[in-house]
Amino acid sequence: MTRPRLAPLLLVLGAAAAQDAQGNLRGLGNADLCPPQAYVYVDEKEDGDFAAALDAQLDKYAALYGLSYGDPRTCTVYQTFTVDTFKAAGGRYVFTAAFELELRGEARVTLSPPASAPIPARPQAAPAARTLTAERLRLWGDQSYGLISRANIEDTAATQAREYYEAFALAWKATHKAK
Repeated sequence: MTRPRLAPLLLVLGAAAAQDAQGNLRGLGNADLCPPQAYVYVDEKEDGDFAAALDAQLDKYAALYGLSYGDPRTCTVYQTFTVDTFKAAGGRYVFTAAFELELRGEARVTLSPPASAPIPARPQAAPAARTLTAERLRLWGDQSYGLISRANIEDTAATQAREYYEAFALAWKATHKAK
């Protein structure tokens, strides 16, 4: 019975939101990007046909914006578009959509002290940088949720896929300007 709480939780998840994550794209190349992959769940059942249609749509947007991606066997950043919807009271559907970029596998992260740390009252040794290992770090994320009718699921998902991929593609282009 935790299912109805999924959508409200999207507001509190700590992720790299698209408006804050453009810097996370620096240092990545096209070969790092895995092909976009869509996952669709309607009433907890995977809809492979609809996911395949969204995959084709995402490929079309990548081509439209001139984004290429690497080999699925060696790429390092997943591009995932997920739609999850289920029937709520009153016959409407709770609809969630998310587009995310996540590092594939483990990554070593170096944490350095903040550049704008307050000056302590007494002289102290500067904190040392630390390194940790993390899995599936989210570099980019756009997400939304709402209540819609069953008839609007496909159109809403297609619109969200276009808007989210466009935002990502424009940020990618801005971060990877030709020199």
